[in-house]
Amino acid sequence: MQQRVMHIITGLDQGGAEASLFRLVQAGNAPADTHVISLTGDGVYGPLLRDAGAAVSVLGAKSAPAMAASVFKIVRLIRRFKPDVIQTWMYHADLVGGLAGRIARVPVCWGVRAGNISTVHNKRSTMMVMKASARLSGWLATRIVSPSVEAIRVHCAAGYADKFALIPNGYDFTAFQPDDSAKMATRAILGIDRRAIVVGHVGRADVLKDHPALLRAFEQVAATRPDAVLLLAGRGLEMGSPYLQSLLANYSCHDRVIALGPRTDIAAVLNAMDIFVLSSVGEAFPNVVAEAMACGVPCVVTNVGDAAEIVGDTGWVTPPSDSERLAAAISGALDLSHEVCARRGRAARERVVDRYGIDRMVNGYTAVWAEAIATGRREHSSEKKH
Repeated sequence: MQQRVMHIITGLDQGGAEASLFRLVQAGNAPADTHVISLTGDGVYGPLLRDAGAAVSVLGAKSAPAMAASVFKIVRLIRRFKPDVIQTWMYHADLVGGLAGRIARVPVCWGVRAGNISTVHNKRSTMMVMKASARLSGWLATRIVSPSVEAIRVHCAAGYADKFALIPNGYDFTAFQPDDSAKMATRAILGIDRRAIVVGHVGRADVLKDHPALLRAFEQVAATRPDAVLLLAGRGLEMGSPYLQSLLANYSCHDRVIALGPRTDIAAVLNAMDIFVLSSVGEAFPNVVAEAMACGVPCVVTNVGDAAEIVGDTGWVTPPSDSERLAAAISGALDLSHEVCARRGRAARERVVDRYGIDRMVNGYTAVWAEAIATGRREHSSEKKH
């Protein structure tokens, strides 16, 4: 039976949750049966979701009072759209959507993704919402979906109800695949020498990404590899941004850094890389690692979230916050012969295609929603009897 699904997400800018929602809408439900609500703005994905045929509502709730008021706006949208189930994405949407779903008597599946809930690496307001959600999870959430084993572990330890379903992220691997022509074209456009070794990273400007460790590691690599350049992409990682400029001022390798900022051609950017590096101190299921592997790019990752499980024996895993070990892993990867590196890249693609296809994610969500709908009907039936 076709499910009418309402998705509620904190925002629609570039990010892992936003990308997963977009892929799920594209590959899953009929667009006419899908309504996406963004609590804040349209971002990057709002127009793309509309182009895919989904209805998108933007509430513009950018303050705590506006977030609270959005509960009742969502209730009105629920009553108009009449979804069978609500899927929320990220803490604020979990809490607000959970309250709205409870009022409107529609089952709600939460989406929990963070693999690091340390107060050192997260905003105070985010932690407050997370803690409130933990206390209310048994009442507001019918099921809780997470792509990450580590995220489930840390949230259960934080007091979340044991209602979790593990659904790893899924990808359309026709959009991410090795492409030598894209590699050469992208390098030419960016002015990168054909003989250069490109160490790459994609991620927003965020303390959890630990860009200082990445730059310290690259500076060590650059000291012995004059042919190496560092290619950065993501919101806040563009030349001239206060975040990046303040970081680069501390390193002598700044003239070998190419910073692109946010991009819509991520597959082409990834193809331009020889090695991809994830330097994070906190992740759940880092999408970009799987995307880089699908493009045949071997990955060096820190041991956060499910990153080590994603790369398996096709890449290199180092402890977080250890730039010395990160630099050694990058150097080791760059020292491989072209043939060995190519074999690693092929093995990386085979691994993610085998494990993380989009159909698996769609089927996982469809099954969880069906279960939530059935649970909601049983609860309502029981309430009527009493």
